[in-house]
Amino acid sequence: MFNRMRIGIIAILLSVTFSSTVNSASVDFRPSSQNVVTGEMFTVDIVGLGFTGLAGGEFDLFFSEEFIDINSVVIGDNWDFAPDGGTKGSFGVWEFVAFDTFVNAPAMGDVLIATINLTAVAEGVGNIGFGYSFFSDGVIDLVPTLGTTDITVSAVPLPAAAWLFLSGLGLIGFTAKKKK
Repeated sequence: MFNRMRIGIIAILLSVTFSSTVNSASVDFRPSSQNVVTGEMFTVDIVGLGFTGLAGGEFDLFFSEEFIDINSVVIGDNWDFAPDGGTKGSFGVWEFVAFDTFVNAPAMGDVLIATINLTAVAEGVGNIGFGYSFFSDGVIDLVPTLGTTDITVSAVPLPAAAWLFLSGLGLIGFTAKKKK
């Protein structure tokens, strides 16, 4: 009876220790918000923060396809075992991004997981977030806090030269009309 109680207490202490370690890590986007213009190509990094050991994982991304489009996801250099940038799935989903390490040691602290290459397609505010996700230290499943990023897409502003050109055309038209 006493041994069972001692084993139970040890199991509870271990689970509390591991859960506090696991939950102190996060996976986030950098920058956490960004302003771009229609047609602009830009990048967003997916970073792991505060890990005591990240050996690999897999995740899906949800994104506002009406405002932004994912062109590709490039896995960071630390992940040497079968990195997979995933593929475009159904509307607004980028599926099956996977990263793992075999030769390199599990990542500690802050680490680049992947870089997302995007294009701004229409005015509005879009975002990117995680769908299905799985992260591991090689032995146990990790449950990091998952972040999101907001992307504000604006119309392409007319450059000053265009305004100067248009006013010049107007002046020529006004002068031509006055001579008649």
